[in-house]
Amino acid sequence: MIKSSVARRYALALFDLAREGDVIDQVGAELVAFAGAVDQDRRLRALFYGRAFPPRQKNGLIQRAMGDKLSPLASQFIALLVDKQREDYLGGIMAEYGKYVDRYRGVEEVAATTAVPLSDTEAGELATKLSGAIKKQVRLVRTVDPKLLGGLVLKIGDRRVDASIRGRLDRLKERLAASTGAISGEAVQK
Repeated sequence: MIKSSVARRYALALFDLAREGDVIDQVGAELVAFAGAVDQDRRLRALFYGRAFPPRQKNGLIQRAMGDKLSPLASQFIALLVDKQREDYLGGIMAEYGKYVDRYRGVEEVAATTAVPLSDTEAGELATKLSGAIKKQVRLVRTVDPKLLGGLVLKIGDRRVDASIRGRLDRLKERLAASTGAISGEAVQK
């Protein structure tokens, strides 16, 4: 919990600065490129996440390794993470930054879980219908869970809509159990 709140604070500060400088997309893309470089290059990964060098020296080495691939804002932000020893938060910060960008642009991420994979056409139609229903642009994230048997489960923000066959069967089972209990309770009272 603490880690996510720290990531949110850093992401919000970065987003505010990027918005003021009108470089929202550029900073986001540079962070993705930096994280990709760190993931792919074991020496850069060891340098970024390791504690072998003091922050000032570490920042200098990172700057040399990245060259002119980072804007001043992205470069200063990464240096701040190193100075504050918050390198482990980079992934969470990037995820939170993306959420701030989406909110700013009126985009809602919707998780759609289905029993079988949705085709691109089906996903597009679902996203269009959801966009109309929630009055926002929708970015659909698809997952598959064969246990659903059929139908789908949607997660929109904090809301969950279960229109799966498994969900219907579970609700029917609960109603039957409740009504059976009520019937047997009536028989005991008579």
